[in-house]
Amino acid sequence: MVAVVQTLTLLFRSLSSRKKTVALTVEGNPDLTQTPQQPHPPPKSRSISKSISGSAKLLLDILECVSDGVPLVGLGTVLGAVRVLFEQYEKLNENDADVEGLYQNLERLRNQIEPLKDNIPDRFKEFLATNLAPDLAIISKDIEIEIDRLKKSSVVSRYFSASQDAKAIADLTKRINSTFTDILSQFQSLTLKVVMESKVLLDTIAPQVDVSAYIRVLLVGLTCDFFLVVRAKLLKAPNSLPDSFGRKACHLGTRSGVLKDIEDWLKNDTLPQVFCLSGESGSGKTAIAVTIHQQIGTGSDFRYAGFFCSSTFDDASDPKYIFPTLACQLASRADVYSVLGPILTLEDPTNNSSRTQFKKLLVVPLNKVKGPTLLVIDGLDEFKGSEVCEVLETLFSEVHMVPSLKVIVCCRTNSSPFEQASSKVFKNPSDYCRYSLDDVSLPDLRHDLRLLLAVELKNRGMEPKTIISLCDVINNVECSFFVALTACKEINPSIDSSKQVERFKDLLSRGMNTIYQSLIDQAFSNLGLNDDAGDLLQKSCRDLHAALVVFAFSKNSLDLDGLSELFDFSINLLRKFFSGFPDNILSVNDKTVLIHHSSFQDHLKSGQATKADNSSSQDCLHLYITQALLRFQEANLHRHISGEEDFRRHAIVPSATGRRDRKINSTLSYACRCWLDHLDMINTRMTHEGRQSLFSMLQEFLHQHLLHWLEVLAALGDMERIVTLLTTFLKWLQKHCDLAHSSLKAIVSDAFASFTIFRSAIELSPYQVYHSLLIPWTPSGRRLAELYRHVEASVTIAEVSCHRRQMLSFESDIHSGPKPLLIRLSQDASRVAVVRKGSIEIGENAKDVLEVFLNDPGSQPYIDASFVGKDHILVTTLSRSGCAEVHLWDVVSKKVERALLQHYRTATSKMLPVVVVLPENEDTPSLVALLTSSKVKIWEAETWQEQFTLQCRRDQDPQDRLLALSPHHILIGLRLRKFPQLGGKTKTLRVVFAETPCSATFSRDGDTLAIAGDTGISLYTNILESNVSRILPISVLPITRPVSSLVFSPRGQYLAAVGESFLWAWNIASSEQPLMRLQNEEQQTVSSVVFSANGKYLHCAHICPGSKTALFDMRIMEEPISAQMPVTSLAMSCGGRIATGSNNGVVTIWNSSMTSVLRCWKRERHPSAVASITFSHDGQFVASVSPERVYIRSTHSDLGRYEVAQRLPVQSLPEFDGRFLSPCAFSRDASLFVCIIEADSRPAFAQIWKIASWKLLGEFELDVQDYYPGEKIQSICLSQEGGSFAINGRRNMLAVYDLAYNESSIRIESTQRRRVSVRSSLRLYFSPDSKYILSTAGAFDIELGLTPVEMNLVNAFIQNGWIVDSKGRQRCWIPFNEDICDWASCGSLLVVCTKTLGNVILVAVRLDSLQ
Repeated sequence: MVAVVQTLTLLFRSLSSRKKTVALTVEGNPDLTQTPQQPHPPPKSRSISKSISGSAKLLLDILECVSDGVPLVGLGTVLGAVRVLFEQYEKLNENDADVEGLYQNLERLRNQIEPLKDNIPDRFKEFLATNLAPDLAIISKDIEIEIDRLKKSSVVSRYFSASQDAKAIADLTKRINSTFTDILSQFQSLTLKVVMESKVLLDTIAPQVDVSAYIRVLLVGLTCDFFLVVRAKLLKAPNSLPDSFGRKACHLGTRSGVLKDIEDWLKNDTLPQVFCLSGESGSGKTAIAVTIHQQIGTGSDFRYAGFFCSSTFDDASDPKYIFPTLACQLASRADVYSVLGPILTLEDPTNNSSRTQFKKLLVVPLNKVKGPTLLVIDGLDEFKGSEVCEVLETLFSEVHMVPSLKVIVCCRTNSSPFEQASSKVFKNPSDYCRYSLDDVSLPDLRHDLRLLLAVELKNRGMEPKTIISLCDVINNVECSFFVALTACKEINPSIDSSKQVERFKDLLSRGMNTIYQSLIDQAFSNLGLNDDAGDLLQKSCRDLHAALVVFAFSKNSLDLDGLSELFDFSINLLRKFFSGFPDNILSVNDKTVLIHHSSFQDHLKSGQATKADNSSSQDCLHLYITQALLRFQEANLHRHISGEEDFRRHAIVPSATGRRDRKINSTLSYACRCWLDHLDMINTRMTHEGRQSLFSMLQEFLHQHLLHWLEVLAALGDMERIVTLLTTFLKWLQKHCDLAHSSLKAIVSDAFASFTIFRSAIELSPYQVYHSLLIPWTPSGRRLAELYRHVEASVTIAEVSCHRRQMLSFESDIHSGPKPLLIRLSQDASRVAVVRKGSIEIGENAKDVLEVFLNDPGSQPYIDASFVGKDHILVTTLSRSGCAEVHLWDVVSKKVERALLQHYRTATSKMLPVVVVLPENEDTPSLVALLTSSKVKIWEAETWQEQFTLQCRRDQDPQDRLLALSPHHILIGLRLRKFPQLGGKTKTLRVVFAETPCSATFSRDGDTLAIAGDTGISLYTNILESNVSRILPISVLPITRPVSSLVFSPRGQYLAAVGESFLWAWNIASSEQPLMRLQNEEQQTVSSVVFSANGKYLHCAHICPGSKTALFDMRIMEEPISAQMPVTSLAMSCGGRIATGSNNGVVTIWNSSMTSVLRCWKRERHPSAVASITFSHDGQFVASVSPERVYIRSTHSDLGRYEVAQRLPVQSLPEFDGRFLSPCAFSRDASLFVCIIEADSRPAFAQIWKIASWKLLGEFELDVQDYYPGEKIQSICLSQEGGSFAINGRRNMLAVYDLAYNESSIRIESTQRRRVSVRSSLRLYFSPDSKYILSTAGAFDIELGLTPVEMNLVNAFIQNGWIVDSKGRQRCWIPFNEDICDWASCGSLLVVCTKTLGNVILVAVRLDSLQ
């Protein structure tokens, strides 16, 4: 009885004092002397009532000065009520947040109204009278009632009803807050409206009103609106805010050690800026972070911002939102906002890298303000993707840029962020502080657990003696805070105390997975399903368990409706099942389900959860889920699910979120995004029946719905997710697919390769899945088009006889570094390798992606590679210390099989080891030769047995580094030796070569040798029969550039020479003139070539340093030279004939399918590359332009031959120097021809010729707005009879000249101009009636001042890398659009040429289907 009286006395005293805790003295247990009641309060003790009263009084004074017409009696009641209500109850800490919110709202309202104190517009008076006063009057009545009730109650009654009173006070506080929040919202809306009308209002304000005061009012409103804009830009993850998601702080008295360490760390400026807090799951990391938030974030001198990651929400688990969300919280401080606001008005850094975000959003603002700042990032282990490591690296490396900034990061022990943080701390222990909750001493841990249990068990209604008994159990166990809290919730207060203790021991000894499994079992038992239901019961349990696992994978994106739709059972059953879980683990609100503990989500996703009846494995559960998701997709996926295709060239491309059709609901979204996550959880323990059923469904899905599935994923806008899913699918198939289903791997591999190339197009339009993936630009596209023949593609590509083209994209960006790139083809052209300093990428001809084979930019950079056979490659490395090594790698297994050279030190780069591979043929095996500074070793590649070694001079000249192999000889420098085993003593022959050799090769039979120098290639024949000591060349092929490699065709008929931006080929049996001459003066290109086995084709691979793609093509050696020359310009007649101009000045006319050459003008060639070529509208004439000359040729054939009708030589110009510019044009009736000439002594001018008489009608100068020297003219055209001339030249300016003709001159009567927006080559045409300009940028009405009108072209065209049909619809994206040099079209037939060396090919595209 005495103890009870003492307890009541303490409680009465606490009610009338300022103490914040209630002492509970229990005899015999000193640890329970002070029982913590609630989480830590803020560290600074404050008098809330006084602060609110003081602020409110100031507010009242200001309002009274504003206007006598505003009734403010209600406000006085509110202020008095606040004073009375909170003087007694402010110690009840659950009200602190509401009280603080009220205080802040009062302050904000005061700040907004204070500028109105002297002068106020009538609109604001009206607002205060109609909005503020009524709200205050309504709430004041309820407050007066509550005050009267409190005054009438006694101390004892107030004690026993303290909790109810506190609740009433909290409710009133919330109502007050709601009122003032609403007032503020209306005030801001009104301010915005006034600002929008400010220009008019400022002109009408009465003279007695102070305009400056009015402007201050507007600025206050603008500041509020700007903050809303800032918040909208930065607050990307609202679910990560410290106050979201019901997170709780530490109980009072717990975790005092780590909190004290953090407090000391914050106070000491000499300690490191980063504090790393780690611990196992459930150890209380988040509670500590919340405690820091409450202590530092409220009433502290620190600026504070926190990001609390939760894997339950996509926004709160995305690393790219960390820094914007932190900056948003800091921007609520006026000093930070004043710096950050202007930055965000100029740019949006939220889409940049983490490092850029950190610098622009945090470093710049914080360095311009004074005072310390604390950032807390909790739950790093719950972030998605590897970007979190980039965030950590940014924090660790850049935090020193803000000396006043301190950062706390919390993560789970043994997670990837933990390992990265630990490595940083280990390497630089003086730069970081670290605290591990796993290292807390057992006595301290048990002390914290006893305090925790004392509070929780008391809240459960336990007797004090029972609490003591249960707390004693802690002395004999070791568990986490989470396990202890869960055990408290499962104790039944009504059972015997001894049984409670035993039960409590069992509960505390459990692991987290055991706890979670018991919760699942308990949820099933709460359903009360009848065991006699048999199969129905088993199906219900399986469906419910599957729904639980699916929900864990969905990250709260599915609700009860979605789960019910997937598994076809009632929402009520689902709600009852989910309601069986504790609220702190999983809660149900209407149809929304939330998982509150991430470790429970991890448990469900890890595969450790089993069915309630343990009748099947986790494999079977995920198999069941996968099949359910596949069935759901088969029932709902179809073409056009993202919306009907109507992407016109002038339309604004919709955003990813805006493209979501109502048919793509959350359930279908989850099925498309996550079915592969469940498939990946299935391993080889499937039954045979389950395996066959699954693969049957996968085959059906891929054949019917692959493209529909990709369309939905593209419409959802997450392109990285598509990459992840296709990669996961491919890996799973490679692991589990048998021979009978190997075709599935090929389908997914082709889809992945094509998506990699066409990703940017699909990102713009989901419908491009059908246009891009099924178009045979690449081998994978050809295979997919063949597989999905039932899907009607928008375009088809006609093969051109002289070329076959393929692209391979890189996994990583390619940079040339200090040395040029190397590219190597295998002998059968099935593989290509790209070598750079830090990596080697290898791609297969059957695929479209170059994959990283080796990636080690460390001490042994790669300098060369050579394929040996089909599946091996020799890799040469050179260390920084000058140590070279050569290793043989298996391409498939990516393993080293043997070392051919190790620890070879070279003094200079000229003495590097040289490797030569002789391909295998019918008579001899493949040989490999390795030249060092002292010897040459030769191996047989099949067995890798060393055949012999030849010694070399150590003082070699550079020419002695030449090495070549034949089946009978080896060339070392300029000395030719027979193989020792072929004739006893080795005989050495001297090869006569006038220059310094740089490359050499033998023909396949070894009877012909070619050696290249800087200016020529010498050919040596009859080597096998030669008995002389000196071998002389029989001929020399002239070249203009150094050669890096030479290749003979198998029969020795053709020779190809490759250098930088250089590729020539000769038929050495017939002529010294090149059969093929590809040369790029503008772009550096590295190439590699091999001949096909029959010698008819030359396989080429090319890459430009800095490019992300390698280019394959194949050339037919038997085609005429005109077919092999680089095409620099194109034209197409109305009948479909194609004219090409090449870089050697030759003009060629082809048939429409480019299968045969109709005419090739070799003698009448241009002195330089053809810059432009065009047909007349009727196709009777073709004109070609180079800087020196214009040819106009008749295409009409009377006797089966084409005649040169007219040549416009430079000599016909005046005496000053001049040059022709491209392009040129015919009038629509083909009666006139116009060309443009640029001279050094006068502005550029146009000449118009009459074709019938070849008479010059006159000329006119171009305005400087339309052409400036050195800039490119994209297109020109003449109207029907030459009355108008149009040009698109400088800065995409379209100009139309109205021309008037005199007897010998042309006068410009008027000019109209309009700027057009198009990134690629623009083409211009006049309509037949000359009233409109038709262009690839749209149609324009000439009579209405070039006003845009809706009018379609008659031909397909290319615009900004897209093939567009005559109706203006984007049909297909061209993956090599940046490589396009020129294009032409006629109707639905379109032809393009490209500019990269070795890739100057023609691709004919037919738009056969435009539905």
